[in-house]
Amino acid sequence: MTETQKSYIAGFLDGDGSLMLQFKPRVRVSFGFRAKTTACFYQNSRYKDGLKWIQRKLGKGYLSTRKDNITELRIEGHQQVKDLLLKLEPYLIFKKKQVQLMLKAISILQQKPNPEEFLQVCKLSDQMSKLNYATTKKKYDYVFVKKEFVKRGLIPP
Repeated sequence: MTETQKSYIAGFLDGDGSLMLQFKPRVRVSFGFRAKTTACFYQNSRYKDGLKWIQRKLGKGYLSTRKDNITELRIEGHQQVKDLLLKLEPYLIFKKKQVQLMLKAISILQQKPNPEEFLQVCKLSDQMSKLNYATTKKKYDYVFVKKEFVKRGLIPP
């Protein structure tokens, strides 16, 4: 990928993309929650060929079309998101802080965190949410996960 292409894709992420660090309850995982990292590009489905071009250039991700006629290019997984963000970070303007927070969270998650470190990732996620434009109140935020950890005896009250 050329530097110009990286710059274009970064600009697209800055304007019509999002970075998400979400927590999903799961029975069979450590601590009862799975951390999901996602980078997503959005576009009206009439213009999904542009998203297909980005997908080819990145060599990752999958396309899906929502009921509201918006097509998404989603890149999921700690390593895939990390690789993407490291390529695009020098060119980002609006989402630079979210990228820094996401990279810090991924670094912790890739080291098999203990409960306190996992809670630190929850705090990073909450910080990212505050920087996003359309964030609604998340159900599985730091406060919720911490209460669950206390109930499960993973951390002291």
